[in-house]
Amino acid sequence: MTMQLADRPDEALCQVQDTMRIGDFPLAEQQCHSLLHHHPAAHQAWHLLGLLAFRSGRLTHAAEWMGNAARLAPSVASYQSDLCEIWRRLGNLPMAIACGEQAIALTPDKPDAHYNLGLAYSDAADLSRAGQCFRMALERDPRHDQAWNNLGSALERQGDTVTAASAYAQATALAPGNAVAQYNLGMLQRARGLTLPARHCFEAALAAQPDFAAARQQLQELLTSGAQADGPADADEWHRRGIACYEQTRIEEAIACYQQALAREPERADILNSLGFALQDLDSMDDALDCFRHSVALQPDFAMARLNLAMAQLKLGDWEEGWANYEARWDSVASDRSQQGIHRPPCPLPQWRGERHTRGDSLLVITEQGYGDAFQFSRYLTLAAGRFARVGFACSLPTLRLMEWSFNDRIVLMSHMPADFSGWDWQCPLMSLPLAFATRPDTVPAQMPYLRVPPPAAGHWRERLARAAPDRLRIGIAWAGRKQHRCDARRSLDPGLLLPLLSDPRFAWVSLQKRADGDSMPALPAGTHWLDWSDELTDFADTAALVSGLDLVISIDSVMVHLAGALDRPVWMLNRFDGEWRWLRRRDDSPWYPGLRLFSQPAFGDWNSVIGQVAQALDVWFRQH
Repeated sequence: MTMQLADRPDEALCQVQDTMRIGDFPLAEQQCHSLLHHHPAAHQAWHLLGLLAFRSGRLTHAAEWMGNAARLAPSVASYQSDLCEIWRRLGNLPMAIACGEQAIALTPDKPDAHYNLGLAYSDAADLSRAGQCFRMALERDPRHDQAWNNLGSALERQGDTVTAASAYAQATALAPGNAVAQYNLGMLQRARGLTLPARHCFEAALAAQPDFAAARQQLQELLTSGAQADGPADADEWHRRGIACYEQTRIEEAIACYQQALAREPERADILNSLGFALQDLDSMDDALDCFRHSVALQPDFAMARLNLAMAQLKLGDWEEGWANYEARWDSVASDRSQQGIHRPPCPLPQWRGERHTRGDSLLVITEQGYGDAFQFSRYLTLAAGRFARVGFACSLPTLRLMEWSFNDRIVLMSHMPADFSGWDWQCPLMSLPLAFATRPDTVPAQMPYLRVPPPAAGHWRERLARAAPDRLRIGIAWAGRKQHRCDARRSLDPGLLLPLLSDPRFAWVSLQKRADGDSMPALPAGTHWLDWSDELTDFADTAALVSGLDLVISIDSVMVHLAGALDRPVWMLNRFDGEWRWLRRRDDSPWYPGLRLFSQPAFGDWNSVIGQVAQALDVWFRQH
């Protein structure tokens, strides 16, 4: 944290919150510690630090840091309520109850304060008081599905299974993805002999949480006991079964279930969308495209189906319709957990869609989605600067310094949305710029590099690399992306699969992988020349400076591909079978990055073949260098 920010604690707190919103929790924790070094009485920072520790399972630290916040600001009810839950998780129920009661005394109208206290009383087996707390929470928020579920649990433990089933049903109606509530309701229904509704509940629980072992056991017992004799499944049941199979990566079974559903109701837009989503995973792109088109024809306002149609069109090279349909991302709400919606940045300005006669106007470009998207599409900023008198870019804090290095001469850069929009005429989300500029595969702006590193920063890392690995080619490597990404389990790989590459003594391997708590590397083969400075890389500017000195970068489909590509460094991408739309279909090059080479899985999940292809390519590459 800079000294300037240290002198402005409110702004520093906003930056911590921005960092947490984009999911970079280790950086957020560093920012909190830095702020508290200069302002030890900043109770909001202690609170955020406690939340970060709680999120990562460090409950003792969470209790200490949240306790500091509560001591500095004893009248803030949320601190007491959070402490209630932390102490409950630690098993100190008297402390949990005391904090929970204090939170309610401070703000009796907050449903979560009653809910947290109810959990503490439930753990203490005071079920009557627990039920009262859950009911108080529901009086204040009738849509609190967790309160309905835990009220049901308290009632069931007291023997009132009829009212408990009603409470569980309320929870599942409000939140079909509440796996525990689905399981609890399923257990009561099975006990009452309602086998088909019970099966629906267990299948829904597994769709929401595929590793829910108890739900899987109950479902298997129902199926093997002949409970399937309840009658033929209707379209909704087949659809639910398909979603459950898809969530467990049983793609062919999911497709079969969706087809059974459509055999019963062929004009169901939601089922057609699910079928198309599964078909594209097996590279049946023409069939997937037909499903999405049929779904949109049946229900033109079905934004998720239109978004899926857009991504299929973009992957197949139909960018004229693809970019237009990609605007549906803002309105898309996932129809099931296998798909994912995107939230529009709040901004009152009209969206620029390529309108002419804007040379006297100003444009605010707003970052969206991931860091890789920011780097891929920031190439459009200089094009926008040619169409407007002034262009601003609201980016994220971890990318800010690199953006300043690259665009500060022509672009107004900021790390968060402005508080006042009066100085701006238009706005455009970053990934809508290809639509505004009518980009086609043969017109991608590919003037390289468009991200730049100042010579002193680049020289620093070149010297370190030269000292650490003289007379070796230096290859940066990254094997995992953000765990929050919907397809992370498919795109990331076990680092142990890389050992055949790392054992090659001709190369020095430079880790570009930021590892989360609990992540570890396997034992490296003897003779591996391994360099890991990742702890020194505080933002993407540091990483870019290091990458600028490498001979090659090898990475899974993550931000490192975009960073290296935008710096015009040679980069090889280890690509999953169902690659993203941006890499087009069945290509080993990319119009986005001239220096990119794709190594794609020949079959779903086949990383060994990819590693073998890369090993052979490294032999050729070494001889050429």
